[in-house]
Amino acid sequence: TYLMVVEVMLSLQDSTDGQAAPSSHRGGVAKPPSPPPPYGPHAGLDSGDPLSSSRGQQQVHDEHDMLSFVERTNAMAKLEQDIILLNEVMRDINALVVVQGETIEWIENAIDQGQTNVLVANKQLVTAIRYKKCNRRLTCCIVTIVLVVLLIIILAIIIGICGVAKLCQKN
Repeated sequence: TYLMVVEVMLSLQDSTDGQAAPSSHRGGVAKPPSPPPPYGPHAGLDSGDPLSSSRGQQQVHDEHDMLSFVERTNAMAKLEQDIILLNEVMRDINALVVVQGETIEWIENAIDQGQTNVLVANKQLVTAIRYKKCNRRLTCCIVTIVLVVLLIIILAIIIGICGVAKLCQKN
């Protein structure tokens, strides 16, 4: 498209130089050729003829139009380049989002797994505390039973020794 614009611009420039532009140039609309230069002894001079001053004004107007056209063409080319650059940036951002999306999903899964592990650990701690309390009670009961049995044995021994001593004294 940029080359077509330049070609049309060149054809317009040719038409302002007094050359006939082709009637159709790749689908573009060509400007009608300018009238031929005046003939006669005063051909190159501005004789105050309204036709020659009109041609001068027309040429200035055509040059202004061409400069405006060139500026618009350059602006469109810059806009096209900026859009292409923006497209590349958006593709890069999309690639980063895809990669980071996978990373975020991995992190979310790790957080969910960590939360599950914490809940399981809390349940195990509650169970361990309950077992510890039960073990403490069981230990106290066993120690009490052993002490009672030892006390009974000691009493039996003392009574047995005193009983044997009394028997021995009677005999």
